[in-house]
This record gives sequence, structure tokens and C-alpha cells, in this order.
Amino acid sequence: MLLSKKPDVKVAELKLVIQDVKQIVLPEINDEMLEKLFGKDSNVKSEKDLIAFIETSIAENKFETELMKQVEDLLNAVKGKSLKVEVPHTLVEEESKSRVANLEKRFGSQERVDQYFKQIGEEKTKQFMEDIKTASEQSLEKFFVLQKLVQLLELQINRENPGHLEIEKKLYEKLVK
Repeated sequence: MLLSKKPDVKVAELKLVIQDVKQIVLPEINDEMLEKLFGKDSNVKSEKDLIAFIETSIAENKFETELMKQVEDLLNAVKGKSLKVEVPHTLVEEESKSRVANLEKRFGSQERVDQYFKQIGEEKTKQFMEDIKTASEQSLEKFFVLQKLVQLLELQINRENPGHLEIEKKLYEKLVK
């Protein structure tokens, strides 16, 4: 049996100097802070109201997310199996222009958008614009499929002033029955 000799292990000494310790200090939840965050006319007047508001918001968000997923799955199934949607090129272009205009609003100006595109480079900019076009086309396809389903299922939709996710909710209710 051979015994191997272990290489010499050198011990290093490490010294650290802590220069600063930071602590996150959150504002106190009081009437003044709640009024500042939610306004005078809000139903959120106390910490208990704030907790209820947060719980309700989370529940609504979960419901809407699940609703959108189920409607999306349904639309993809219908589109994939029995419906061919051809969106006119001009409509896709107009939707893409609208999305780029929205991007300009978010950035604050056309110059800032151009600056961002310059920063990310030509290749990524080209891909970004292609993604906008693809998203526009997919969005319009979904719109037309959804409209056809509403028509076929004879759903009564307030076209003048539809509520938030009204079509999706009515479609879901009709299909769950």
C-alpha cells in the first residue's frame, strides 16, 4: 500500500472591514400614509382595509390570469383544429404602428426609443420589431377568433361600453354551463 503525500496546504488570512450596514426602513402604515397612497375618497382607511384590499386584488388578479389562460387555450384549440384566420397585412401593419406609438409614449419620445434601439444594436432592434409584428398578428387572430365564437355562441356583449374582460367572462360562463 502506497501512502501519498498531501501537498502543502497554505493558510491565508483574510481581513474584512465593514464600512456600512444598511437597513430597509418601511414607512409606518397610518391614516396619513394610506390617504397619500390611495386618496381621500378611497375605501382603504386602515391597516385592516389595506390587507383586505391586497387580498381582493390578488384574488382578482389570479382569477383574471386563469381566465385569460383558459380562453387562450380555447382560442388556440379552435384556431388549430377548425378555423383558419388570415389577417390582412394592412391591419397587422396598423396594429404594429400602434404598438410602436405606445412604446414611444412609454419612453417619452421618439428620440429615446431611437437611443434605446441604438444601445441594443441593429440585430436586436430588428428582432424586437419582428416580435412586435408577430405579437400584432397573433393579437388580431385571437380577436377575430373570439369575435366568431361570440357570434356562434350568441353571447350578448355590450359593444358600446364593454366591461373589463366582459367577452372572456361571458365565453367562460357559457362553456362551463
